Amino acid sequence: MYRYYRKLQDTDFYLENRLTLSIHPLRYGAMSILLSAQPEFVQFGPAHLSAIALLVVVSATLSATVRYTKSLNVERNICRTLAIVIIGVEWFKYVFIFTHDGFEEFLGYALPLHACGIAVYLAAYMLITKRQVAFEIVYFWGLAGTTQAILTPALESGFPSYRFFQFFIEHSGVLIAVFIAVFGLKMRPRIKGLWITYGLSWCLVFVIGGLNYLLGTNYMYLCAPPVGVSPFYFLEWPWYILFLGGLGLVLFFLLWLPFYLLPKSAAD
Repeated sequence: MYRYYRKLQDTDFYLENRLTLSIHPLRYGAMSILLSAQPEFVQFGPAHLSAIALLVVVSATLSATVRYTKSLNVERNICRTLAIVIIGVEWFKYVFIFTHDGFEEFLGYALPLHACGIAVYLAAYMLITKRQVAFEIVYFWGLAGTTQAILTPALESGFPSYRFFQFFIEHSGVLIAVFIAVFGLKMRPRIKGLWITYGLSWCLVFVIGGLNYLLGTNYMYLCAPPVGVSPFYFLEWPWYILFLGGLGLVLFFLLWLPFYLLPKSAAD
């Protein structure tokens, strides 16, 4: 069911397929160079900590700019620019993987079927339209899920590889959009939005689980846990899915609670 995912995540994939690479130099030559040149990712190493620090600085700067300039032009330009950046990075990923790795790798890895990939499009839509439901989905997914992805990335290649930049720009962009919405635009999640997001999350589990079965992929990590150091994948399949579903609901409530307990003026 996740046969292709296992091939993608196998660190010996390149070594085991040297014959294929030599037979098809035009298709795989660039990929072999990229694979051999990529440094190993180190969690909480200098590059990882720098990416997190940059996320905090950019989020605070843009949120404060939107909030205190009180200029519709500034707000519009910041929101649209961020939307263009995160969509552009996402689309470039499609082109990069398709041209360097081929159609199978593109189908098995690059489709926007992970929650964070879907959140990229919702974040861009929210930044441009300011739609409440889009904000709430991105808010709960971003702070409950994308934050975890930033802290415990499923990355094997580190700085300055393409994958490192793509991962952190894309995931950080979703969180920056959330911070701009909350602190800059003063948008607030509702309890209704919490349940909409939670229901949508489970709907996606079944829909994308079916697509994984048909395609032999592992989107949303529904067939096997991700490669990485996340502390939340300590159970076997399928129990970790049920555990994450329960944990997600708890995190959603914790993220909604401050806006319920505090008066609007204090939350602002």
